[in-house]
Amino acid sequence: MMSGWRNQKLQMDDIRLLGTTSIFDVVRFVHELLSLNSRDVYYQTQAAVDRLVLTEVMKHAKGNQVEAAEILGISRNTLRARLRGCGLVVEKQLKAIPEQVVRDR
Repeated sequence: MMSGWRNQKLQMDDIRLLGTTSIFDVVRFVHELLSLNSRDVYYQTQAAVDRLVLTEVMKHAKGNQVEAAEILGISRNTLRARLRGCGLVVEKQLKAIPEQVVRDR
């Protein structure tokens, strides 16, 4: 069960609940949004899946953005923009940007 919902907006901590093992977790995530009468289900689900995919690909590529971009089939600039959009920053290891910083952008 998801908790910590404020103003029916996805919080960065809630995204981690999506990152378990199956497509059924995505379905459960969507059902939770629907039960909250959310009006941006597509955006919230897409953001959660993007964050999950980007995190896993960056781990696989050991933080190498060029390799990750090739795996994803996008340019490195697009990858960097999407990482920022998901609140992720790449140093030597992938780290989350504090939620307040993401909101202020």
